[in-house]
Amino acid sequence: MLNKRTREGGEEKGSGSNGEHTQAVQYTAEYKLKVVLESLQRDTTIEEVRTKFGVATSMIHRWRQEFQAKASHIFVDKRNPKQKAQAQGYALSIRR
Repeated sequence: MLNKRTREGGEEKGSGSNGEHTQAVQYTAEYKLKVVLESLQRDTTIEEVRTKFGVATSMIHRWRQEFQAKASHIFVDKRNPKQKAQAQGYALSIRR
């Protein structure tokens, strides 16, 4: 039988193939964003965020890197057809 437990943004996966319980948790995008934004607050340390949300420090750093890498795509100039196409995931073809 699968052992599932929902935790404020994540759901644990069931038992492993050898019967041991695994600790892999699936977090929602909203939960990750909440953790990242909290970790970027000037008066909050990563350790405080880790303790508050129960997430590993390495996970917080990974989510922050992903957030920072993708954040610039939010502010694409949608009036520019090339940037609009890129924002929607279309690759630009170079014509010569």
